Amino acid sequence: MASITESKNPLTGDMDVVCRRSPAEFVTLLRNVDLTQLFSPPTPGGDPVVNATTANTTNTTTDVGYVDGIMSLAFIDAIDRFARATAAPPTIATGSSDCGGKGHGTLVVFGGAGTSGRLAYLCAHNFQRAFDACAPDRGFKLRYLIAGGDRALIASQESAEDNALKAREELHCLIEKENPQKVVYVGITCGLSAPYVAGQVKYLLELADSPSGHPDFLCSILGFNHPHMARKIPITGVTYTFSDIVTELLSRSTAGDERFLLLTPIYGPEALTGSTRMKGGSATKIILDTMMTLTLCHVKSAPLPNPHPFKVFQHTAEQIYTPEAISGIASGISLVGRTLNSRGKVIYLAASSLGLVTLIDASECVPTYGAHWDDVRAFVPGGWGTVGNAEGDMASCGESYKISMEDFTETVASSLTAMDTVIIFVCADITHMGAQSVQKLQGALHRTLPSKASVLSFVFGAQSAYSPQLQGLVDDLKTSTVCTPIPLDFLFVTPPPPTDSEVLIPSYLEFAAKLVANALTTGGFTLAGKVYHNIMIDLRVSNVKLVYRAVGIIESLTGVSRDIAQQSLLRCIYEMDAVPDQITQSHPSAHVEAVRGKDKIVPLAVILSVCNTLSLSQAQAKLAAEPVVRSLIESLTS
Repeated sequence: MASITESKNPLTGDMDVVCRRSPAEFVTLLRNVDLTQLFSPPTPGGDPVVNATTANTTNTTTDVGYVDGIMSLAFIDAIDRFARATAAPPTIATGSSDCGGKGHGTLVVFGGAGTSGRLAYLCAHNFQRAFDACAPDRGFKLRYLIAGGDRALIASQESAEDNALKAREELHCLIEKENPQKVVYVGITCGLSAPYVAGQVKYLLELADSPSGHPDFLCSILGFNHPHMARKIPITGVTYTFSDIVTELLSRSTAGDERFLLLTPIYGPEALTGSTRMKGGSATKIILDTMMTLTLCHVKSAPLPNPHPFKVFQHTAEQIYTPEAISGIASGISLVGRTLNSRGKVIYLAASSLGLVTLIDASECVPTYGAHWDDVRAFVPGGWGTVGNAEGDMASCGESYKISMEDFTETVASSLTAMDTVIIFVCADITHMGAQSVQKLQGALHRTLPSKASVLSFVFGAQSAYSPQLQGLVDDLKTSTVCTPIPLDFLFVTPPPPTDSEVLIPSYLEFAAKLVANALTTGGFTLAGKVYHNIMIDLRVSNVKLVYRAVGIIESLTGVSRDIAQQSLLRCIYEMDAVPDQITQSHPSAHVEAVRGKDKIVPLAVILSVCNTLSLSQAQAKLAAEPVVRSLIESLTS
């Protein structure tokens, strides 16, 4: 049985046809997926499965139906109880931590690979400042662990994502370094499959049984499949599977060990099959940010936000999909698609945390669509200083890591042409943007306009929040090819809502920016022929999960057996027409190593599956003659 996160979404089966016919209809499809599935109410009559499991939550119905998604009362209650447990003072005395030394405060660790790791970073980065400002005496330290380290914030680090032992060591070292009295861990894996998260959870499971282990900790997994769908494939270098980890965690939880929690709300398949950067990323952000906001409220003994943050995130999504906003996003998709088809550049310019969201969106285009690192880039005022990552300035790691506004104006702006598209995100709140950032964005815009590149601008927030300086930038943006206001006036009420709703305002703005950015690049790459029906057909096979996904894509598109699909994929990875049994029977991690640096693997494998008499070189010739992958597959399968 296919996992939910890897299944096709029935609402988007012809999304590529829809996008070519009408980008506005395409955006409406995304709207339907988000508003009817991500924020769907519980559905009575669904499968009675455990979606939010603690010692007090079982697989029975609640007063509103089965535990289906993030809007169910049972899941909302589970998040609040987890926040209360996180906020509770450490139960052990100073100086008694497992690492020796004095020990102080609470260490909250978010761990994940790929998009999950990037969102782990974003939450830790944003909420550390909130805890420092609102509860400095409690010593909360919010940290993130991402597979591959900070390099992975910009580009996926293939082998690191599958290395459970390395992940385990990273968590151990972080706890040892920070020497906390209390540890709270949240492992994020949309499909319940990431070896990186499995290694870290396994470490905490063993710590619970160790006489010298840390007695005060919480360990949770956040994912979006049913627990029985957790991956059962052996993980390289260890003797357990992700399914084993889920089973053990559930066993402890249901036996009354409140230190362990499995959070698996179900939101249905992705709009683009398997692309968990979309709904999975949105759900992750909503849940993590809400979890930390509620924790902060409990720490301060403050009233909880009313309305609940989940409801405000839902209202934010509704504002992204107003007719005016849909029209602006659709126009942007057309321009991004034209740019990608013309081999031009798509450039994001955005300040503060909106800039961080665009960095994440740009980083996801390479593994998702087989894009070149230079196809979609993002630049932020302050560069790595704004990112505030653990390893500091990464600009020396290569051209793709040069992300400051100075990098844009000095090395990119002068090379822009009429085939390029520049996308500018602006927040209406000057306190969120910063006066210096506004000035730098205005300067970058003035450097862009003479190039005749298309300029898309999106202004998030309320016009009533404009300062005179911000009004000047907005007036300049009105000369853009497309300028679209995203009305979020309800976030900027005066006086601000009670408790710590003001802490969440940046979260809502980031969420709005994420939905817009995801729509622009998903639609643009769809127009560029990287999507067939609702399947991504030129993804990078950069980890074990994507090996299995690639085989499934080939099988689904061509109708061949799974064995033939696998053989076709391996022929392309190893560049041979006959694959020996030794390679066929090897662990998928070996294929990840072999494919590194190679492009167009999945399209080539599709050609070989459809035309099984072709040699590899003949298939490569066909792809060279028709580089638009969707057009080629359509001609071969029609």
